[in-house]
Amino acid sequence: MILYSIIIAVYNVEKYLEECLESVLAQSYSNWEVILVDDGSTDEGSSKICDAYVQKDERFQVFHRKNEGSLMARRYGLSKSRGDYLLFIDSDDYIHKDLLKSVDEIIAQTQSDLVIYRFKWVNKVSAVDSEIIFPEGTIIGKDGLAKSVLWEKLPTCNSLNNLWLKVVKRECVDMDADYSEYAFLQFGTDLMQSLPILDRAQKIFFTEKMFYYYRYNDTGISSTKARIKNIESIDRYFQTKDAIMKVLKSYMIKYGADSDKMMKSQYASYFRGCMEILVHWLAHEPDQKLREQILDRTLQNSSLLKCREYGAETELTGIYRRLYGDYRANRINKMKRVLSVLVFYRKLVLLKARLIDLKYRALL
Repeated sequence: MILYSIIIAVYNVEKYLEECLESVLAQSYSNWEVILVDDGSTDEGSSKICDAYVQKDERFQVFHRKNEGSLMARRYGLSKSRGDYLLFIDSDDYIHKDLLKSVDEIIAQTQSDLVIYRFKWVNKVSAVDSEIIFPEGTIIGKDGLAKSVLWEKLPTCNSLNNLWLKVVKRECVDMDADYSEYAFLQFGTDLMQSLPILDRAQKIFFTEKMFYYYRYNDTGISSTKARIKNIESIDRYFQTKDAIMKVLKSYMIKYGADSDKMMKSQYASYFRGCMEILVHWLAHEPDQKLREQILDRTLQNSSLLKCREYGAETELTGIYRRLYGDYRANRINKMKRVLSVLVFYRKLVLLKARLIDLKYRALL
């Protein structure tokens, strides 16, 4: 019987943690362990809840550590795991009761190294299901589609990045890799850890079933650290983003992706990601002077400037194409006006999400 290790990094999520852990206890498949890594929580309840579940069920373990961020908490959790297959849950999310049972059946039938499923938003303004990456039952690798198909899709498919949509065979994880130089990073950590998994997995199975319930939590382990503390942190962000892009391109070249198409797709993805994170930073920064500094520093990033050279506009749609056109033509003031509208919209979305979440919690 396969042992599944579930790794959960915990940081200041006392409102949601019990719901997360109860969804594990409710699993219709019983051979699992949970590795809880308390990443220096400072709220009143998170650490206590972890301890309570260790007392409730011997399949739970907890490790209390100083705060180092979700990346290092997950890596530590990996080092303590014993499972044949591994999966991750964010501590403010929860899973379907049949996730492990269904995945176990898939593995038994297909001998897959990696199973990838879908997720559902649970506190979005309107109900949204995640994209379908590949149709139900698609197999990539051994006797299935060529793995090059996967790497060509990766730049435009955010769901492929997420660790929490994957159940992976232990041998496919780079268990001994040192990620400490990226400990400060709060963006791109899922992708960085997913790349070696996607590379090593010999057989990958895709299902359209939604087994994961994702909550945008503005105070969770990733989002709180996603805010800019100083201008230097922008430089650190882009240094790591550039390193990730370099590694990703090397994988895509390895699997024979078309070079011209790849470059345009990569830089379109890079530009889109920069605009999204810029809007996120600005929406969370109340100081107008610092907002201007964030804008100027980001738009002068050397790798972002390279986007002007690659004609990536054809790979972009909607507002991103408009922003790219203004940026490529160096119409920065016009671009800033468009960004200000996006920031305003972002704040409205965040406010609605908080109100919906408060209403949801009141019903519990």
